[in-house]
Amino acid sequence: FPSHDMSLSVMWRIGDKLFVASDSRISFPGKSPADVGIKIVRLPILIRGTDIDPRTGTLKVIYEHTFAFSYSGSLVNAGTFKMFIEDLLVENQYIDDEKNLSFTKICEFLRFYSGKISSEVCSSMFESGIYSFFFGGYCPLEKKLKAALFEFREVNGSYDLDFDEILNHGDDLVAIGSGKPHFDEKMERLLFSSISIMQSINAVIKDESVSSVELS
Repeated sequence: FPSHDMSLSVMWRIGDKLFVASDSRISFPGKSPADVGIKIVRLPILIRGTDIDPRTGTLKVIYEHTFAFSYSGSLVNAGTFKMFIEDLLVENQYIDDEKNLSFTKICEFLRFYSGKISSEVCSSMFESGIYSFFFGGYCPLEKKLKAALFEFREVNGSYDLDFDEILNHGDDLVAIGSGKPHFDEKMERLLFSSISIMQSINAVIKDESVSSVELS
């Protein structure tokens, strides 16, 4: 079968809003690809403080929001990783001053505990399929939507998950995946807008010179 392993995910900011779009193609070794992949999903986060809520007798909820998770690359590995982290993000207790809770601390928490999953598992996942993902949601400290790009990186012979905060200022975008060069080339001819970004993604999908992908 021909190669159909190209993937593309784009996150962008316009004003105080974040947007994300992705192809929906998934591929399997030795089999035809399928255009049914859901690469943009929700990750609910619930964090409790140290004070007791007198109404319920449980710890007070100090943060409850839904984040966006959008990946590019290996479906199996990204899906496995998402399954690992889903339960980590619900019903956590934050023991520091709740005024200090921020998007960065949530990302650091995710990075730290994902490392506990097992460096051997992460390394095996990396070897059988590379992927990276966008993670975006509301920052209680800065009171705005923020985003980060998480990637597995080689450190001293092992693979660790790390992140960079992205799209902090002004109108901007970040694209990931093997379709990024084709997307960047098409965006060079257009003014920055949500319409032009979607047009460029669609153009990559329809480009016969690029392994085809479908919009998600």
